[in-house]
Amino acid sequence: MLFKGRSSLAWSRRLQLIIALLVLSTAFSSCKTTTSQNAAVPTEQSFASKVIGNETEKSIGCQYYDPSEADFGQSYMIKNTSWVWAENDDGNYLYVKGRKEDGFYVVDRVFSTNKLNPFSSNKTVLNSQATIEELCRRTIAKKHSNSKLFRVFVKEEKLIASNLRTQEHPAVFQDRDLSSRTSRLVIFGDSLSDTGNLWAKFRKASPKGMPAPPYFMGRFSNGPVWSDYLGLIANLAIDNWSYGGAQAAKTPSDRDDIIGTIIGAGRGIVTGSMAEYINDYINTDLTITGNVISPEKTTYLIWIGANDMLSKFDVPGASIDSYIDDPDSHEGYKTVMRRAAVQVNGDIRKLYARGARNFMIVNLPDMGITPMAAVGKPYHRNDDEAKRRSDFSRALTQMTEFYNGLLKEQANDLRNSFGDIKVAELDIFSQLRKILEGQSVDGGDFEYGLNLPAFSYNIDVPNGNPIVAYRPCFSGGYFGDSADTVCSNAAKSFFFDMVHPTTNAHCWLGYLIQRELYNQQLIDSAPDVNAYSAQCISNPAEVKHDCSAKHPRIYPDNNCGTKRGYHGTFNMRKCLGINDGQNISYYKCDNNGNCACTGQ
Repeated sequence: MLFKGRSSLAWSRRLQLIIALLVLSTAFSSCKTTTSQNAAVPTEQSFASKVIGNETEKSIGCQYYDPSEADFGQSYMIKNTSWVWAENDDGNYLYVKGRKEDGFYVVDRVFSTNKLNPFSSNKTVLNSQATIEELCRRTIAKKHSNSKLFRVFVKEEKLIASNLRTQEHPAVFQDRDLSSRTSRLVIFGDSLSDTGNLWAKFRKASPKGMPAPPYFMGRFSNGPVWSDYLGLIANLAIDNWSYGGAQAAKTPSDRDDIIGTIIGAGRGIVTGSMAEYINDYINTDLTITGNVISPEKTTYLIWIGANDMLSKFDVPGASIDSYIDDPDSHEGYKTVMRRAAVQVNGDIRKLYARGARNFMIVNLPDMGITPMAAVGKPYHRNDDEAKRRSDFSRALTQMTEFYNGLLKEQANDLRNSFGDIKVAELDIFSQLRKILEGQSVDGGDFEYGLNLPAFSYNIDVPNGNPIVAYRPCFSGGYFGDSADTVCSNAAKSFFFDMVHPTTNAHCWLGYLIQRELYNQQLIDSAPDVNAYSAQCISNPAEVKHDCSAKHPRIYPDNNCGTKRGYHGTFNMRKCLGINDGQNISYYKCDNNGNCACTGQ
């Protein structure tokens, strides 16, 4: 999802925006420069590891940010972000050796060396995501005391390149790749999953990028999105090809209205379609053999279609009566959504032909209860406001259910076509309804930390029961207008803007997706609702792992409560000796996540 649209925006301003998007798009290439992840009020935490370069030996870089700055210290007026080379405690730089696989860089060895001293010997460092993150934190603290770790990446020392996407891949450290099931996730989606890809595109032509603050680090939310949390808690390496505004199928060029054609083409040029990004993935990440090397290690997650459904709504001042009320017409929503669902099928077949075997399709949440439903759009203009709003809300729900039904048909078609394909489905439509109704997705009652009544309201239905919908926390736009406002209790809201969830809600989305990946036997790490509660409710910016966070690692005999061989990722750092990774202490944790070292 991308464009929100406002009835108060003048035609001239809308046209200026359209023209600006078309002009900006000429500066964009199809490359993907992945930015990284953190929270609305960031704390010291890394959500991703990236690799830059093509050589087998690469240096480790640590990108940092300043949580006190409005732009998080990312220097919007220049194109470069802030980073330092990772050092060991003795001041020597860190390096990795490894290999490329399917868009990921599998790290075989981590070591430190003093390249200024030819007589110095390499020192092995523990091949662990947590170890490298901790060393990055210490390096940043020595050089920039007010800054925090943003992400870890691996970089060729003398990189001279204009196309960073061809040089950058998620890093898979040894502790991430020991799973007997998939340990890597490739995502194709829109703004619900975008972790900065569209923002990076806009920064090529605009200093701030888009979305600008208070949207966080290129995410369409006030903090991390679901894939950020999933990668951290489930210990998955993630290659994210999601772009805000992306559609499943390209907008046809034979539209009846000129403005609609301009907007449809502008969206396609600026944000593209999933088919284009799958082609980019194949041409960029599968270059070694042209096919997936380790299909058993990778799951491909598809979450797309909202922008196809809402594309007609971008047309300023246009009536959407025929789009909704004549759904089977050439421009009706059923025609549009059939085209989108068929495209999803075709895109999965294309990946399958390249060797991919594990997929998950996520359907759309109920658009009829989003804050957008309250706007009513230019639907049934001659009706009274109450009827117009209720009809629009119900139409959005009906459109969503229709598309979700099509996705299920396409998933069945794929399973019937290929005997060795795994196509899991996540019914996010039903699961999010449970959360918004205060029900536990696992049964019974559960506290999600959201104050839903404070942000809910009733859409009156003539001669019927009212529809419960929700208000947004943020009333501004994607370009960081100075008049933008954010509610004071964002952590209690489900929706940040007209269609996008808050980071708290995204945290629970991460839980739902991890649970389904586990239930479908795609990953071996089961989500723990208590671990997610500790992270999602009080302060999603601060990770609070306890013994319930069960992450299998390579360390022998670590005791966490009664779980042998498991530990909470961040608790481990309290005991791990950061001395070239040679000293490993064991520890025990109580139910509050407090750990104590128990010796060597």
